[in-house]
Amino acid sequence: MMSRRRDQRDTPRPSGASRRTVFSRLGSSDSHPNRKRPHGGYDYGESSREPYERSKYKRPRPETSKRRTQDLHERIRDLRKRIRSSSYSQSRASNEREKQRAALFGFKRLDRMSKDDDTSVLYEMAGAEESLEITLNQTEIRRDVMTLLIQVLAKACRAGYRNVAPRNTINVLSVVKTSDFLKKHLCQHISKIKNDESSSTLEDTYRNCIILLKSLLKHLPSTRDQVGVLLDLITNACNTVSKHDKEFEHQKILDEIEELQKHHSTFVDAPEEEQKRLERLGYASAIQPPNDFRECPIFPTLEELTQTQQPYLRRNVVNGKYRDLQHYLDVQFRLMREDFVAPLREGVAQYQAGVTHSRKINDIRVYNKVRILYPVCASTGIVYKIQFDCSSMRKIRWFVSKRLLYGSLLCLSTDNFQTAIFGTVANRDPKQLVEGKLDVDFKDDVRHLLNTNHEFTMVESVAFFEAYRHVLEGLTEITNDSLPFQKHILKISPQVEPPQYLINNPDMTFDLRALLNDDSHDDSQRAKSIRLLDRQDWPSPGSIQLDQSQLQAVYTALTSSFSVIQGPPGTVKTHVGLKIMQVILKNRTKWEKEVREHEEGEIDDEEDDLIDVSKAGPILVVCYTNHALDQFLEGVLCFNKNVVRVGGRSRSEQLDRYNLNQCRIRIRLKRRIEDRSLKSCSFFHRQEASRVRREIEHILGKLHKTYEGVLNGSLLEQYMTRDQRHRLPTRHIQYDILHWLRLDNDFHHYASEDELLPFETETTEEDLEDGKLLDSGEFYGVTRDDRFDDIDDDYETEVPGPSNSIHESPGSMLVFDIREFRRKHRESDEDPTTRRLANRIANRIQTFVESSERMSSVQATRLEYDILDLQLDQRWNLYRYWVSRYRQQVFGEIQDKIDEYNDIITARKEVMDEEDYQILSNADVIGMTTTRAAKSRALLQRVKPKIVIIEEAAEILESHIVTTLSKHCKQLILIGDHQQLRPNPTVYRLAKDYNLDISLFERMVKNNLPCQRLALQHRMRPTISQLMKKHFYADLQDHESVLQLDKVRGVCSNVFFIDHSHQESADNDTRSRSNMHEARFLVALCRYLMQQDIEPSRITILTTYTGQLLNFKQLIKDGTDKSILGAVRVCVVDNYQGEENDIILLSLVRSNDEGNIGFLKIANRVCVALSRAKKGLYCIGNFEQLSRQSELWRKITTTMKSQNMLGTALTLACERHSDMKTDVSCEKDFKHVPEGGCRQPCDFRLECGHVCDMPCHPYDPKHRKYQCKKPCAKTICKLEHACRKMCYEQCPRTCMVKVDKVLPSCGHSQRIYCYSNPQFVDCESKCSKTLTCGHPCKGLCGEPCKQTSCKELVKRDLPCGHSATLPCSTPLDACTVPCDAILRCEHPCTGTCGGCLQGRLHKPCRKRCDRTLVCGHPCQEFCTLTCPPCKRPCENCCKHSKCKKRCGELCVPCKEPCGWICKHAKCSKLCGDPCDREVCNEPCQKKCSHGRNQGPSHPCIGICGEPCPKSCRICNREEVTEVFFGSEEDSDAKFIELEDCKHLIEVQGLDHWMNMADEGTSVSIQMKTCPKCKTPIRRSLRYGSIIKKILADIEKVKRKVQGDVQDRREHKEKALEELLNLEILHLDNDRVIDYNLTKKLRQRVEKWSVYKSW
Repeated sequence: MMSRRRDQRDTPRPSGASRRTVFSRLGSSDSHPNRKRPHGGYDYGESSREPYERSKYKRPRPETSKRRTQDLHERIRDLRKRIRSSSYSQSRASNEREKQRAALFGFKRLDRMSKDDDTSVLYEMAGAEESLEITLNQTEIRRDVMTLLIQVLAKACRAGYRNVAPRNTINVLSVVKTSDFLKKHLCQHISKIKNDESSSTLEDTYRNCIILLKSLLKHLPSTRDQVGVLLDLITNACNTVSKHDKEFEHQKILDEIEELQKHHSTFVDAPEEEQKRLERLGYASAIQPPNDFRECPIFPTLEELTQTQQPYLRRNVVNGKYRDLQHYLDVQFRLMREDFVAPLREGVAQYQAGVTHSRKINDIRVYNKVRILYPVCASTGIVYKIQFDCSSMRKIRWFVSKRLLYGSLLCLSTDNFQTAIFGTVANRDPKQLVEGKLDVDFKDDVRHLLNTNHEFTMVESVAFFEAYRHVLEGLTEITNDSLPFQKHILKISPQVEPPQYLINNPDMTFDLRALLNDDSHDDSQRAKSIRLLDRQDWPSPGSIQLDQSQLQAVYTALTSSFSVIQGPPGTVKTHVGLKIMQVILKNRTKWEKEVREHEEGEIDDEEDDLIDVSKAGPILVVCYTNHALDQFLEGVLCFNKNVVRVGGRSRSEQLDRYNLNQCRIRIRLKRRIEDRSLKSCSFFHRQEASRVRREIEHILGKLHKTYEGVLNGSLLEQYMTRDQRHRLPTRHIQYDILHWLRLDNDFHHYASEDELLPFETETTEEDLEDGKLLDSGEFYGVTRDDRFDDIDDDYETEVPGPSNSIHESPGSMLVFDIREFRRKHRESDEDPTTRRLANRIANRIQTFVESSERMSSVQATRLEYDILDLQLDQRWNLYRYWVSRYRQQVFGEIQDKIDEYNDIITARKEVMDEEDYQILSNADVIGMTTTRAAKSRALLQRVKPKIVIIEEAAEILESHIVTTLSKHCKQLILIGDHQQLRPNPTVYRLAKDYNLDISLFERMVKNNLPCQRLALQHRMRPTISQLMKKHFYADLQDHESVLQLDKVRGVCSNVFFIDHSHQESADNDTRSRSNMHEARFLVALCRYLMQQDIEPSRITILTTYTGQLLNFKQLIKDGTDKSILGAVRVCVVDNYQGEENDIILLSLVRSNDEGNIGFLKIANRVCVALSRAKKGLYCIGNFEQLSRQSELWRKITTTMKSQNMLGTALTLACERHSDMKTDVSCEKDFKHVPEGGCRQPCDFRLECGHVCDMPCHPYDPKHRKYQCKKPCAKTICKLEHACRKMCYEQCPRTCMVKVDKVLPSCGHSQRIYCYSNPQFVDCESKCSKTLTCGHPCKGLCGEPCKQTSCKELVKRDLPCGHSATLPCSTPLDACTVPCDAILRCEHPCTGTCGGCLQGRLHKPCRKRCDRTLVCGHPCQEFCTLTCPPCKRPCENCCKHSKCKKRCGELCVPCKEPCGWICKHAKCSKLCGDPCDREVCNEPCQKKCSHGRNQGPSHPCIGICGEPCPKSCRICNREEVTEVFFGSEEDSDAKFIELEDCKHLIEVQGLDHWMNMADEGTSVSIQMKTCPKCKTPIRRSLRYGSIIKKILADIEKVKRKVQGDVQDRREHKEKALEELLNLEILHLDNDRVIDYNLTKKLRQRVEKWSVYKSW
């Protein structure tokens, strides 16, 4: 078009002409690009066709030219996008641009308006806000145009002074406030005109400016700062002009400015009163925000939590349009953010105000004594394990509680929230929550808080932060180019265009055979090709599966780019949505081609490489809840299997294989991901993440052990002072710590507390079923069970859960394991009291281990007392200080690993997103919840779904929907019902005062956008649907199917409201209500209905309050028939929208003296509650109170009374005795119908001939399940004995009556069962026969007589020479006289004479061996010829380390340098080799230490190079001079304190003792021992050579006993091979394998191998 115009001109144009042409169209309505004004600006006021003469004018400045060029480029790009996105032809677009040019405020138009009256000017400007905005935001405005603009705006403000159209005045001023006109142009104009204009012009301009500024300050107080600057500029300009222009009457202007400045100085910025006034007038949008909402953080700030001033908020505009996108997004963002910040702010305020525990804080949950323990590797990066005090939370059911859900917002503080840190729940394990442990993802780095003794107070907001977080982030990312359908969402345009593919091809045909009733040939052929836009070409309602309203809804959805479909209760709106989906998918190839061609025309050359236009993208289905999403996608699967369900909270087994996580696994296994580099990258990142995770968890394993028990002292030794190490009392430091903490043998110090500690009680399965453990407050703020369940870990199938490596650290780290202690006592045979005591001890020790109290570094290093004199609490404080130092060292090892892991996870997430993109791009349908869609918005922008279907749209907050939409969306279908449940904000005030509960669906309906309402309901019987027709949906109609529904058995009316006046109950700790009278009545009614043979699955109990829900569950649990009633679903109304059942029992709860009915006055909830039933609806409540407080309830109760469906008692009718009726008004009245009928006897004659004893019962009318409890009258044998069972029991096949019968074998009479044959009965009479030995038989007559069984005692002389009295049948060699022979081991034999074969083979000795082994330990095995290797822990040690093996195993010599050194000599050998230096006999030159004793130090009595003895020759004379070797009393005697036993021994005597063994001729190989206590000497450096020589000899003995290691291994392998060959041999010979034998052989081989390894 532009090129055509260039050809028509007479003279050539410069290359930039086309750009100036575009710019002139955008900037002015009457301008021409060739015309210049004398001041150098473009002419925006007059049209001219004169040729461009560049030489006549000044060349613009370079910076101005550059800025203008940039602005031109931006406007050109914007215009190109508008042209591409236009839904009309090029000629139509050109006409629109010409209209836009004519609508702008140019010179001519402003000149004309300056002569009009004030009111006309105001209305004209208010009606052209967009044109005014473009005019005021031009890069440059000519001076004469500025003068006219100021004059015209002043005219509009004058009209506002007279209160003419105040709203229009505010709208105009709002455009002025945000424009460059006020920010830049006006300031420049005031400064420039003071030297160039006449006095009269200046006076008029300044006065007009003052009028404009005064109006801005009056209507928009937030412009105070800008107004102040401009007033100062005008004042300075007036003073300057008055100096050289005496005619200028500046004083009058200055007086007006002074008056305005007084008003300005007293005006506050956006006062609350002004805001409320404007809100009352509906002008809330006029008060401008204090900052750009995109600058607001998503997480709350500490200032917000502690501020008392109300935050800046504006109402959601329900009726009318938004000013612009910025206004719309700002309102939505601030309201959404306040919805989760307000509960936290108010809860913190209550906490700071000192609310006690007796009064619950409603808006937050408080957790005390919170500590940050250590980092944890999660699938999303590094999170942190925290622990809180759960001692007061033992009754919380963590498995079902709404506390600490994934994504919940947490705020932690140590100083009553003067400072705070924020985080979210990263992982929720109910088993760990029982112990008070939780994984948290902190907003900021908290590594500096690890291993500190800080204890935090943590609060959790009841608002579910994760659902807000992603929506708020999405709102900040929306731009003018990214939000589709702005003309409907913002400007409320009722003109809805067809989808883009129908605009491109108006004659497009669709295949509508999916809508047909049957497959008749004629209809099928006709419906195969229907012109979509031609309504007359569509099939008639009679030939399809839809009624007229449903067909119209399908037509609207398919032919409109923005459609709204309302589905009243029972109108099967989900079915309609599925039909729409089916038609769209059936014709995918047709509309996809048009969309693709349109996209190719839209993409710039720069973007060709970035956007893939090969596919039009999948269809996106978004639902509010997981239940609704599962239901919809299950319907889609009936006609399309290429579905991907995003989100891990699906409860549908049918959708399991379509979940995104499962699709990832399936595609990887099938290798269908096209990008090989992506596969390799994904594998690399998984491997790297696993590697770093293992490294981190290996290090954290050490840290974790510090919380599981008492650490080995050798780990803490480096953090002790030298004196502390020496003071530990026993021989080995790893066990010293136990003795010092009094944990070695006696636990009486830890059993003194009688109170129950937090770990003593555990949550059992019974607790989980116990309704009493359920805190009703846990459900506050959660009105939908399924509301936020779609927040899951995206990558839980990729990164394994927490590794067990944390718990697999070497056991030697702990010398006392609390878990092992618990397990040992739990599995023992101790009595319950002892086990409880052990559990209490473990709890006490656990408290000591996990306490954060500890000594400071100064206190620990400057202890004034011996650590042995510390009290138990002080000892633990010192121990925890040592542990903290150890933890600090561990934390230092993982700092770099944490950063590395986070980097890998970030990179891995990018790869995962690419995989997800490939999966979703190849799908036909994607299903998400609204929260998940907001979380996945970046992915959706790439996938580019062109068609979006929103189910339950009326329940979804508007911001949730707009963040779901991408700029590529071309068709939006909203399905819902705004007359049912609305969105449910957390803060009720925001719903009431700011319209936050108004959904986009409802806003579109209220603003008269086209909405198709379904009219035919298929659910409710007419007596129920009449409530909907009269009070909610006037045009609702009944489908013929509901006219034939069965009546409810046992009740006179299918619909009835029971009125009562019983008071409700309110829990002070919660916001919920309950009414026990209603609960008991409906449970009894439910039981009665099931007695009418109505299945439990066909009955639902609904209630309006969660507190009442708990009452129902408790009554059902406590009932005798809980197994039957438990099958009845009990639910709150808000969780039941979209569902239905045959019979609904509704409890309204509210009944109080104040007349408060709460949210029962909300029509939406009433509509849902009364529309769930198909056949029967029974509602109980205080209807008199409801009708007084609500006009809606008054009308409903009037309707019900007029039809005799409301009363104080429900009339029950017996199905068998129609004249028997019973009125019930409370639970006790149901006693008159105990079995569901009446009190008359049943009198039914049973098959057995008896009469039914029960009262009238409608269930089991033919008595097929009835059990007759009368005695059976049948005979069961020839003797006519009667059956002894009940009538309903099966008669026995054999008669069990006992009778006397004669046994033919012996002639004895015996009492046996009637059915028994006497020929086969063994006689139980005494035998009268005589045995061959001459003694009478003492057996029974029916048993064979045996000589070997004679028990007659006789005295006999045995062959061994002994004489004994034995049973007659005893063999002669069975002598029972004790053997008492002395065995070779010198122990007496414990066998008998006969058992030892008269001394030839004695019984093995079973006494303890107690021989001294080569290691010095006594043998603990039985007395045998060969003692096995010692099994005790090896005690060999040196100053460097200790042997960890068993005593009988070979020790590895220490390879560290020998530590035997003094100032006279030094050993140069290794620690494990014999020393090469002589002993030093020089006396020690040190002075002895007195500890806390006073007085001068005395000379040490030790030897140079040896540890100084603790005793002093002077201070401890008696101890030192005690005679043992004889030379102790000498004045120059020197002593050694043995490290192994702490005995003090004189050196010369000990030297002789250690060396005297060498003087003998025969020596046993064993360790040298202390001459006083016989403790083996192992750690004395002076005698190291002797000790090492003995140890070397011992090792030789061990090696000789055990053999070579390689020989043992080869022997084991050979034995196993022989065993395997034995099994194969069995198989080859086709024998039955004796697996027990094989097992025993294998065990013997293993045992032999272990034995040899010793």
